Amino acid sequence: MSKRARFALLLAAIAVAVVALDQWTKYLARVHLSANEVYRFLPGVLEFQLHMNDGASLGMLGGNRALLVGVSAVASIAVAAVMFCYGKLSRGERIGLALILGGAVGNLIDRAASGLVTDMLYFPWIEKLPLLPSFVCNVADIAITFGVATLIIGFIVDDVRERRAKKSEAAGDTSNDASDESSDGTSDE
Repeated sequence: MSKRARFALLLAAIAVAVVALDQWTKYLARVHLSANEVYRFLPGVLEFQLHMNDGASLGMLGGNRALLVGVSAVASIAVAAVMFCYGKLSRGERIGLALILGGAVGNLIDRAASGLVTDMLYFPWIEKLPLLPSFVCNVADIAITFGVATLIIGFIVDDVRERRAKKSEAAGDTSNDASDESSDGTSDE
C-alpha cells in the first residue's frame, strides 16, 4: 500500500473515530442525564448538562431541520472531496479537515435522525473570557473547532514558508546577479 493510500486511511479513521466517540458520548448523555441535571465533573472547568439543540451552533437557525440537514450533508461531502482530492494541502491541514468531517457527520446523524443535536459538555470558565457566550457543546463541536484551528495554523505556516521561499529566491537571484557580473571580468568602477 502506498504512503498516500495509508494516509487516506488514517484520515478516514480519524473522521470515523470522531463520529463514533461523538455518538457514544451523546448516547451516554441521553441515557444518564436528565434535562435539569448538572453533574460537576471538574467544578468550574467541566460540567455535564443535557441540552437538545434544534439549531446550528449556539442555536442559530433553530427549527430549520431540512435546511440544516441539507447544508450539513453538502458541507460534509465538500469537506471530504477537498480532503481527499485537493493536492495543495499539507498533512496537518488534511487532519484538520478529517476532524471537521467527523464533527459534521456526527451532528448530521443527530439532525437527520431526530432533528435535535445532543449537547452535554459545559465549560464554565469560558463564560469568564471576553466576547464568548455561554454554551453547551458536544464532541462533534469540539472536533470541528480543533479542525478549524488546525486548518488556520496550517494556512499560516504555509504562508510563512511561501514568503521565506520567495525571499530566499530573491536573495539567491541577487547574489547570482552579483556573481555573474564578477565572473565575466567587468566591473562598474
